[in-house]
Amino acid sequence: CPPTRTARRDRGSVSAPPYEVEYDFGRGFEGRTVRAVAVLTDGRRLSSELITRPLEGSDYYLRTRLVTLDATVLDWRDRLVGDLTRDEFRVFEDGKEQEITHFTIEERPLRVALLIDTSSSMQHRSRMQRAKEAAIGFLSYLKPEQDKVALIQFYNQIEILSPFTNRFSKVGKMIEELEPEGGTAIHDALYNAARLFDDETGRKAIVLLTDGQDEHSDQTVGDAVETVQRAGIKVYSIGIFEEDVIMQEAVAPPPTTRTKYPNTDPEDARRAKNSFRKGSDPRKFLFIGLAEETGGAAFFPEQLRNLPGVFERIALELRNAYAIGYSPTNQELDGKWRGIDLKTTRSGLTVRAKTGYYAEK
Repeated sequence: CPPTRTARRDRGSVSAPPYEVEYDFGRGFEGRTVRAVAVLTDGRRLSSELITRPLEGSDYYLRTRLVTLDATVLDWRDRLVGDLTRDEFRVFEDGKEQEITHFTIEERPLRVALLIDTSSSMQHRSRMQRAKEAAIGFLSYLKPEQDKVALIQFYNQIEILSPFTNRFSKVGKMIEELEPEGGTAIHDALYNAARLFDDETGRKAIVLLTDGQDEHSDQTVGDAVETVQRAGIKVYSIGIFEEDVIMQEAVAPPPTTRTKYPNTDPEDARRAKNSFRKGSDPRKFLFIGLAEETGGAAFFPEQLRNLPGVFERIALELRNAYAIGYSPTNQELDGKWRGIDLKTTRSGLTVRAKTGYYAEK
């Protein structure tokens, strides 16, 4: 997607003291650039510019303990829905309805951590090469003037190749140089990735690509998931299990032609959830659970050639999410889990968002 320019707008002018202009910038989450221009009597122009802090880093955010949700809404054909209003959402915390105080569908800066499996099994059937090509292609959907990406490779060890940066060409070269070796440590990769987001604001996401299940992690799956949840990160998992297609067909729904990339959309993964939980493929359980708990998605492309389409879908979802905020009625600082249920009053739609958060302590 080509970069978009933010239109400059005249917010008001004054010609006598006090030189003050009031303007309501709305209830968005992102910082604003404010520029003041003074025209002197001799025709000279003086100007000054400042950038306001994003809401998530503001004193208001800390004082009211604002809870933020990035919500993806799909129709029955798994198409993104982007025309809902604030009045069409309802949010409940621990069963009690909350007042939505902030709502926007503006494009937010993205913070995406790419977690790429480089275990020895990724050499099989050109998986590594196809994965690298698709991941590099994903970088083209990011905008260097506002987005950042981090890169982690994992096998039986975790290597943070790059913290968050907007130097996407440099990250692309790092991806090109990845080579398979060793085993798989998915839990450790998730745990370490989540910690990279500590000082970041914006829409946070992990994109995890793997062809196996955890073998070497020191962290438990519970520790990894809790760390991700505490950081408020969406997780998009891509499981390259294409050699298991015959087994999958016995338990999963038949192929769909409703989307451009059959069997790679999150709805397919959700419908197959119960079958996977019965043990037909235990590798998928973690990915589907992460999708449900964080508001992300799980993808299981049947062919490697579908990988670019999966990455494109993830980029599209990240760009087209609702940002919703509320100040919870329960302001206790007890460190306990708060369950969230976000719904829409418009029928026939599916809402994906995180299912809760841990209160501060």
